[in-house]
Amino acid sequence: MLKILTMTLLMVSTYSIASDFGPLPSQNFDDKGNLSCTSRENCEVPSQRAIQKVGEDFLNHSTSRLETLSKIEAEIRSSIEVYQLHSEDVFSSTGNSELKSFLEKGKGLYQDLLNSMGIATARLLVGGQSPFLIELKQLNQSLKTTEADLTNSKDDSELAQIRKSSHDSYYSLRSKGNFESYKLIDQVKTLSDFYKESGNLSPWLSNTITPIRLKFSNCPIKVRRIIKKLSPSLRFDKSSKPLQFEVFEEYSMTKKLVQNGRLLKITCTEKSKGALQAIYSPDKAMIELQYSKLESGRPILPKF
Repeated sequence: MLKILTMTLLMVSTYSIASDFGPLPSQNFDDKGNLSCTSRENCEVPSQRAIQKVGEDFLNHSTSRLETLSKIEAEIRSSIEVYQLHSEDVFSSTGNSELKSFLEKGKGLYQDLLNSMGIATARLLVGGQSPFLIELKQLNQSLKTTEADLTNSKDDSELAQIRKSSHDSYYSLRSKGNFESYKLIDQVKTLSDFYKESGNLSPWLSNTITPIRLKFSNCPIKVRRIIKKLSPSLRFDKSSKPLQFEVFEEYSMTKKLVQNGRLLKITCTEKSKGALQAIYSPDKAMIELQYSKLESGRPILPKF
């Protein structure tokens, strides 16, 4: 039902951060929860009040959950708009250029995020009309009827029969997968928490990089190896990684790299003392790289 990027799902439980997502229903209904149902013998019928409490806790945090999802969607739509505006500007000045195609790809990646993250479904799952709340309401109504029958039972025999029937009905509900929507809410929490820790959408675009070719001048082989390990590339999202150029932060360099077939020229100069620099020349798609050497011969490079 909920499609969240595979990478996000793989990162469940890989970190722990403070969250206002609220308690997860799975904490109650999973195998170790206070309302677990793992076998016919270990499946106690909950009280109506216990079910009401779960629903109240869920609704108390629905607003904060929806706000996080709205922030994610707003960032996506904002990025789509920015790419669209830049694409139109480029088209008006250069026509269907390589840069326009690059921008259109970036816009498409963000558009795809709306579907691949399942924002609309996630919003439904954690809001006031959640399928989980509907299931909870149906369960609550059944428990209400059972409790009324128990109160009105005439003798111990009828009381025992009502309890057995209630237990059988509840166990059937849990064991046949008719009360499962609560598990999907865990995925929404994973998405929300991962977004909050990351602070932006970069993790979901981490693989959308375009490698660039390198042309070295006067660069020792050890320096070349260090540069190559940095995997110089063009990105479609904001990143602070070295030698990766994002079109709206490094527009001039990105534009030139796209136009000249993604070729980055790196000229090296050895420096014996003083601070080291990496001097960018966007109009030439070139970096003048200063480096020094330790006594061991290992090169030291400036921060990019």
